[in-house]
Amino acid sequence: MKIAAASHAQMTEPFQVHYWFADGVVVGTVVAVNDETFDFKVSEWIRARGCPSPKIVRATRYTIPTDSLPQDPEPLSVGWKFLLVLRKPYDDGAGDNPYWIVLHQINLASPSVCLTEANGLWISEEQVGCPQPVKRSDYLDALRSFDRCFVLYDDPLQGTIPNATKCSDQAIKSWAGRSALHAALAKRALRAIERHSLR
Repeated sequence: MKIAAASHAQMTEPFQVHYWFADGVVVGTVVAVNDETFDFKVSEWIRARGCPSPKIVRATRYTIPTDSLPQDPEPLSVGWKFLLVLRKPYDDGAGDNPYWIVLHQINLASPSVCLTEANGLWISEEQVGCPQPVKRSDYLDALRSFDRCFVLYDDPLQGTIPNATKCSDQAIKSWAGRSALHAALAKRALRAIERHSLR
């Protein structure tokens, strides 16, 4: 995983890597903005994996990962609604971080998100010229319901990956048929499970 030094451990990896790796997935509203951090009032915890689920999350402002010069944080304003994919604060001595880390964020003001499947699964807010728009409701449903059918495992070599299913093959097929994003996540999850089983 590439680390952008000025972006507080943002990762230049496809969406499914961020999503599987995440400790927290939340929906809510920005309630305060500072130069480097912001406060986020959570209306829904979609995932709280091995972490508390506070009503207010203080997170480092998201900076688009880059290998070039450091970027300014993405614009934020009080009242904006987002879905955030988060990594919990950690304390590793000299490498500690007291704030939640934003791995992925989508402004929920738009009626859809843009899905791109080129060398991975990518989600953006692009509206013009998007090759595969996904309705906001389908985007939220996919993230809310993924963990009901797939088990996430912290693999010491591959990172966090799905390594088993909780649903029947028919249920997964039905889930994958809900939208292009459901299908893309299911395909990559099943592929990861198959690779893990062959090790």
